[in-house]
Amino acid sequence: MAQTRTFIYATLRPWIRLGFRHFFKRIEIIDTKFFPKDKAVILISNHQNALLDPLLGCVHTKRQLHWLTRSDVFKIPAVAKILATFNMLPVYRERDKVEGMFDKNDQIFKECYARIDHGAVIALFPEGTHRGRKQLFQFKKGMARVAFGAMDAGVSPKDILVLPMGLDYSDFFNHHPEAVVKFGEAFSIEKFYEIYKQDSNKGMNELLAECKMRLSKLIIDLEIEEGYDEIVYLRDLCFEVPQSKLLKDQYEAYRIFSGKIQGSSFLFDVIDKTKKYKAICDRYHIKEEVASGRYNMPLMMLGLIFLLPFYLIGRTIYSPFERFIENFVKTKVKDPLFKNSIRLAFWTFLLPIYWLIISGIASLFFNEKLMAFLIITITGPIVGWVAKKWLFIYRKWQAVQSFLRFKNSNPSKFDEFQDLRNELIAIIKQKIS
Repeated sequence: MAQTRTFIYATLRPWIRLGFRHFFKRIEIIDTKFFPKDKAVILISNHQNALLDPLLGCVHTKRQLHWLTRSDVFKIPAVAKILATFNMLPVYRERDKVEGMFDKNDQIFKECYARIDHGAVIALFPEGTHRGRKQLFQFKKGMARVAFGAMDAGVSPKDILVLPMGLDYSDFFNHHPEAVVKFGEAFSIEKFYEIYKQDSNKGMNELLAECKMRLSKLIIDLEIEEGYDEIVYLRDLCFEVPQSKLLKDQYEAYRIFSGKIQGSSFLFDVIDKTKKYKAICDRYHIKEEVASGRYNMPLMMLGLIFLLPFYLIGRTIYSPFERFIENFVKTKVKDPLFKNSIRLAFWTFLLPIYWLIISGIASLFFNEKLMAFLIITITGPIVGWVAKKWLFIYRKWQAVQSFLRFKNSNPSKFDEFQDLRNELIAIIKQKIS
């Protein structure tokens, strides 16, 4: 019988999900209601951020996913066995220069057909590789080959659905980004299979076009080259418009704006204004989260004072581990898009080991060693969580100080900043209304 579920996948998923909650500043999962409960599914997703992309799908869906993955990560036999326990399957590309590539891929696709026939969810990235851009690139034909090949192998086309999953990140490279996972409505590929039986290329192309269109509607898909950086920069300003603190509402405002502005006569005006706005923000270290004036200085000061002891303890404990991770990422990770994936892996799996060692050493200084070990082990993560909150408050307090200095010492430049900000907000409101 084909593999559909594994024990280690089910066991580690809650732990990795907990790691995500710690790693991301905010994370939002939208419209999981669209995920079919029982039918065979081919899940497609945009690919922006290395291993974070498949993991986001794995930990936020009830059904186990079977990811088609580039074959070079399977080179080490021990690693290949581990990946197989997570339902992952290798796909061989021409750039991998693997002997017998076509035969190997045929075997992998046959395994996909068998798993689909037993109700598994095959997941893949039709773009073929990650790029670190908010943009959908040309889809490869592998996705259509899996879908139509399964039907040719005897799976009923009525029983196969394609489910689009859109991903978005506030930052691809730095600590504590925000992430959005948005599911679209699943659709049947039966009509495309009918076309495929008459004309295989036409059937594949039309299915891929439909997939790309549906996926594009879920994400920030910037097809422009000129102005790309400026529209990305406007993300935080777009988040201010909905007057909602919910990430899903803020993301939706930005998604609508980014889609409409690309074909708008306002585009180049927005680009020009954004360049000027960004130049002022960069020069005076202005963060959008404080530019609206929604901050409470007395409350922040109280938080900084009362939480400072927790931060100092947490900093002392966790600083060596953090420095180890950052040094590893800086010196060993060549692809920048893998930096956050490595950070997540270390914080999720190595931190518990590090903390148990610290707890064991600290407990030696107490008479009741077992009780001390348990207390330290339990309180350590709490102290770490509070220390992280203190750091967030401190960074916002710094941003407020920079903003107030700018406002008080450069009144004419501040007026220019406010005018540009108000003009950009007016355009954003017009586009999302």
